[in-house]
Amino acid sequence: MNKAKGYLAAAISSITYGMIPLFTFPLMDAGMRFESILFYRFLVAALIIGIILACRKERLLPSLREIPSIILLGLIYTGSSVFLFWSFNYLSGGIAATIMFLYPVFVALIMRIFYGEKISPMTLFAIAIAIYGVFMLYKGDGEGSLNLLGVILALLSGLCYGTYMIVVNKNRRISSMSGLRITFFACAGTAFFCGINSFFSTGIQKIPDMNSTLNISLLALLPTAFSCIALAAAVKSIGSTITSILGSLEPLSAVFCGIMFLDEPFTPSLALGIFMIVVSVIIIVLEKAKDRLIAKLKSGKDK
Repeated sequence: MNKAKGYLAAAISSITYGMIPLFTFPLMDAGMRFESILFYRFLVAALIIGIILACRKERLLPSLREIPSIILLGLIYTGSSVFLFWSFNYLSGGIAATIMFLYPVFVALIMRIFYGEKISPMTLFAIAIAIYGVFMLYKGDGEGSLNLLGVILALLSGLCYGTYMIVVNKNRRISSMSGLRITFFACAGTAFFCGINSFFSTGIQKIPDMNSTLNISLLALLPTAFSCIALAAAVKSIGSTITSILGSLEPLSAVFCGIMFLDEPFTPSLALGIFMIVVSVIIIVLEKAKDRLIAKLKSGKDK
């Protein structure tokens, strides 16, 4: 895959991931609970990716040594998905997706606290911008502040997703897998845990109608399977740094879908909050890229 196709794949991954609210809110309006929605979403996505892996003749079944890491991966990814869907009960889809997009900030903080990675002044500045951006979002749509519980849930979703990214990079058994195989296990694990949770809490609901069937299929196909496949292709072609920068299209896509199709409000304070968060994430990603480049140049000189 050439660079142009890599950029296109990254953009497609981000834009389709931002479509989660577009297919989720109609399902909630139809009476489906988020536990059942998540179960069907990740079950269908796992089946789609599993078929692709089978066609590519990649191993589907995990080894015994891989199982603990896969369970951990599934639990963390489940937490990110559950918290995000919970936040939809209190926030618009675009705002929830934007707050969740703070995950690179959480990655920087976790790497500093648990791995001793230094935080540069620019990263601290980016974190301050991100906090201010969340504050602007919290001011709401001019009719009062956003629901605090919804903001906390969206932040927890971002925290779990940031932790997921760290596990993928730091866990030796996970990092040795292909991107598609990691995505398959994450989706399959999330479907398993959401299915258990739904079964013992509200029961797994039947899909109420054909329109809901279509929304679940599109939810599993576009912002889940298709987005993850495009993400893996983009990272392989242009690297994780540029792919992460293009990830700023995720909240913009979610906000656009909310305004155009879900009649969600959009005000100057919300626009400023979104802008500040996107800028902060781009600063952090570029700062990480600079550090890696400096380290690579130093290692080259040492040789």
